[in-house]
Amino acid sequence: MYKINHIIALVMIISWIVSLLLYKEIRNLRDFMHDVINSSKKVKNMDFDAKLNISKHAEFNTFAGDYNDMIDMLERSFEQVEGKNIQLNSILKSVSNGILVIDVSDRVFLINDKAKEYLGCPIEKSIELESIYDVISDKKILEFIQYNINRDTSISKEIKLEGGKIYNVKVDPLSMESRKEILIASVVNIEDITERIKLENMRSDFAANVSHELKTPLTSIQGFVETLKTNDDTISPEMRKRFLEIIENESYRLRILINDILLLSSIEGDEELNNEWVDLEKVNERIFNMLADKAKSQEIHLDVEYKLNKNDEGKFMILTQKQYFKELIINLMTNGIKYNNPGGYVKVVYEEDQNNYYVTVQDNGIGISEDEKDRIFERFYRVSKSRNKDIDGTGLGLAIVKHILISLNGDISLESKLGEGSSFKITLPKNHNKNNDTIYLSPNNV
Repeated sequence: MYKINHIIALVMIISWIVSLLLYKEIRNLRDFMHDVINSSKKVKNMDFDAKLNISKHAEFNTFAGDYNDMIDMLERSFEQVEGKNIQLNSILKSVSNGILVIDVSDRVFLINDKAKEYLGCPIEKSIELESIYDVISDKKILEFIQYNINRDTSISKEIKLEGGKIYNVKVDPLSMESRKEILIASVVNIEDITERIKLENMRSDFAANVSHELKTPLTSIQGFVETLKTNDDTISPEMRKRFLEIIENESYRLRILINDILLLSSIEGDEELNNEWVDLEKVNERIFNMLADKAKSQEIHLDVEYKLNKNDEGKFMILTQKQYFKELIINLMTNGIKYNNPGGYVKVVYEEDQNNYYVTVQDNGIGISEDEKDRIFERFYRVSKSRNKDIDGTGLGLAIVKHILISLNGDISLESKLGEGSSFKITLPKNHNKNNDTIYLSPNNV
């Protein structure tokens, strides 16, 4: 009996010890699983500072080591993905065109700020995963993309919007071996070609106008020369003289036109400008002498006023490109003489402040209407054609003025009232930057 009780007591002691050890192991396992759960929650929230502590148990240590290695691998992978996303976003932001990536469900997968601007979407708004039918408001663009989004070849089209903007929209399919594996259906490239089309039209119009302007005097010259040749015996001396005067006038007109075209071409070139100190009184004396006969024939008074400081030698000097500056004044004064009335005046006023020189050419002539102010700097455009058919000129004077000011980094403004006269004010910076390509022209004058 004693032996049986001893055995029972021993079994109970062993059971108690085993239970105690088992409880301890269960508690360790529970704590370890709790750490695993907490760590996985952190990893789920992209917090990779969630590694498991090293345990006393070899089995746990193996799992903890593998788990921590997996976290390190995930962290490196996410860092690489994040780095590539930053690079991709930087590239998309730097691209001058609008980029729109569409997924297989016709939703926005990716879009850059330019595309948002072109499509009329708020830049700050996130529109990824939204349907293109909710994002693209312009009907023409939407219909073009919708029709071509599932094609296997690239296609592009020039689309003109109601506001006058012209976009070149190109749809490129994403080509892969298995279309079941892809999420992206098409990449849409949107390019604003409004200015390019405008320039192309301007070049085309310029070529057509040049051809017309050259053809007119040439046709006249050719006609009178043929008349003189075929009717030499029957033409009176007075008529012959009249024909020769017309030929001379048309030749002069042709020479002026060619000179203006060559000057305009030279101004638009990339030739570096050399500035020099210009004596305003000497330059104006030459200009006034050059225009004196023309002004006298039309009974126009020429005047000049200097409102700037003299240098140590008592001269009015400005630093600029001398020949271009002369062309500016000549063209503006010539316009003031041509579009004036007998008894009128053309006055040039020179001023300055700390940063700029100012030249104002004003007259009391026929003036310029509001509708014409936006067009007077266009090539071959002439003010009030219907009322001034006999006014001579090539129609390039103010275009030359505009492009000279672009070259000199200057600006020009216009004040005019129909029937009262016009005032052109030129601004020329004192600190010239020859490498600065920025154009400073008033919005109405570009």
